[in-house]
Amino acid sequence: MLNKLLLSSIVLFGLGFSFLFLENTFFQYIDEEGVLHESLFLPFGVIGILSAAGVLFIYLTIVLIRKVFK
Repeated sequence: MLNKLLLSSIVLFGLGFSFLFLENTFFQYIDEEGVLHESLFLPFGVIGILSAAGVLFIYLTIVLIRKVFK
């Protein structure tokens, strides 16, 4: 179970940073009227990173609890 949590955290971090990289590389621009256009990669990237941080927190909490009560 712990390896799956750690692996999912790493995958979510990778996806989150990939989405943010794609957002910054391809999809941000300001049109002639001064309006900033962004795609959905920005919220997907933030959600991916926050989800990864949450899963990593759960993983570290389980590891700490198992060490304390062993």
